Amino acid sequence: MKHKTANTTQDTSQAAPDPCMEQSYHVFMLPFIVKEDVNPKHLEERLSVYDTTKWIHVCDKVLSDKEEARKAYNASKYFNKAAFEALHQTTKPPHKSWHRQHKDEVLEEFELKNLDPSRSYYRLDLNHSSRAHFAHFSAHLQLQSVRVKLYSHNIGQILYRTYYNEALFQKDKERKTVENYSYLDAVEDINSYGRRVSLPFVPQPEQGSYAARLTAVAAEISVSINTESSHNTTSYKTDFDQMAKSIVPAGSTAHTYQENAHHTIAKHAVGIIFNSTIREDKYHETIIPVYDDRMILASIISSDKAANLIPGYTKFKGFDEETLSRISIYETEPDKAPYPNDMTAYKDARRLYGIISCDSHSDFPTVRDASMLQKLMHKFSLDRWNEYKSYTGVSHHAFVMIKPPRDDNAFLFDNFLDLYAEMVSLVVAQRTALLNILHNTSEASRSIKGIHSLGLRATSRVAKIKQDIAVFTANINLLDITEQEQGDETYTKIRENLGVNTLSHNVKEQMEGLSDAAQAIRSSVYNAAAFAVAVGALVIEIEIDKFLPNESIKVFIACDSPLIPLCFSLPNEILKVLITIISVLLVFFISRRIARKKR
Repeated sequence: MKHKTANTTQDTSQAAPDPCMEQSYHVFMLPFIVKEDVNPKHLEERLSVYDTTKWIHVCDKVLSDKEEARKAYNASKYFNKAAFEALHQTTKPPHKSWHRQHKDEVLEEFELKNLDPSRSYYRLDLNHSSRAHFAHFSAHLQLQSVRVKLYSHNIGQILYRTYYNEALFQKDKERKTVENYSYLDAVEDINSYGRRVSLPFVPQPEQGSYAARLTAVAAEISVSINTESSHNTTSYKTDFDQMAKSIVPAGSTAHTYQENAHHTIAKHAVGIIFNSTIREDKYHETIIPVYDDRMILASIISSDKAANLIPGYTKFKGFDEETLSRISIYETEPDKAPYPNDMTAYKDARRLYGIISCDSHSDFPTVRDASMLQKLMHKFSLDRWNEYKSYTGVSHHAFVMIKPPRDDNAFLFDNFLDLYAEMVSLVVAQRTALLNILHNTSEASRSIKGIHSLGLRATSRVAKIKQDIAVFTANINLLDITEQEQGDETYTKIRENLGVNTLSHNVKEQMEGLSDAAQAIRSSVYNAAAFAVAVGALVIEIEIDKFLPNESIKVFIACDSPLIPLCFSLPNEILKVLITIISVLLVFFISRRIARKKR
């Protein structure tokens, strides 16, 4: 990640959006966990100033016109109260620190102030020699906003809202001539490569360079920010060739390259949020990445070419097993061709799958079995509006809406940006928190066996995790967020396919096991204590006087100081108490050790 400030700007200006124009929005979401020992003031100071730009609490943002106010009001009425508070900060906290274990506010939300979308961009350089159709193509997406959401439980996310259309695509094609490359091709590549902020793998180098073989990522990703009041550009660039060299240097160990891969994502987050004032070797001490090399994507695509795939998909989803088998045979035996219309429907469904799964090779997606493709499309798809060539799909890492470019569909942009993309953001926060809780429960379970402090640390740790889960369930992990039927259907699908339901189940099972283990520890402690007390009582009941001398025991102290007596008397009553205490402690620790060995 390279940081620079320059006086040059990139022209990404555009005409006013035309509902009949091919266009798309792409919201990239980077979730992260902030380490518990990071100083809260350190975080907030970094958010207060960002070179030429300043962060502002969203609740303090002044809506520029009535249209923005109308959209904000509609969103507040679409979601229920709990959901709206989990989605948007409504009041500014009275304190300075968001980074507390238990805070009243669900989240704090920041946005870059006075961002100039006409001079700010999110750029992808697709410079792969192995992909001739876009060799040297660069996509300049208009950067419309950058937000940071900081939730309780030490989790957060960065959200980039970007925009692309035909006019920007034509400018990009003029810069780098590419053949047989359509707007939809560019959008697919944007969704596939724009979300990758690190390397999924490191290939074999070619003459000391990885660039030619890094086909799973872009060559570079650049974020350039300009404000309305400044002509200076603040830029952050990720060079994946340099990243590959830094991840696997000579003499690497397993720990080394894992940490280096961790740093590449952390640098992306820290660089954007906190500027470049944190030393590079300290990035990993601030931000913990949550997923693999990818951000979560929410995208809406207005394109006739994309919308025309929907009728073919609709036909494909109704194919019987015989037809699916005939198509699958064709993949390996082309001479046994299925009916042409069936094959066309299959190809349309296959490309649609590539779009919603963000597969960079949509014509040749990773699913090559017709039956499996049908099952996956059933799992991913919301088919409510297919008849109108409008489609919604949810995969494990992406939420994608497709619509034809028509005037009567213009409202879908508002619904996507103000409702559905925010749903995805909330579910991403849920998934991040659940992964963090799972990590904490795993650490707690590993530490229980080695705990020797009377079980108090184990039980208190489990109690703390239970408290976190209760707060999380009440404030973030919401089962219902709207009374709107379509919204509820969409939200349920997003939770299911982003794995939140499965993670919630895993957390519940782990907590039950952890609670049982903590209860076993408590029981062993209580049993040992009860047994020890019983033995102590028995010792007291014994006529111990028979075994003690008739007189007090004299204790001698070897000391040269004349101020300290050489001896003192220890009465039998005190001796009885000491013997009782020693007996209780001895029996207690012996019983504890026996109980631990039995476990």
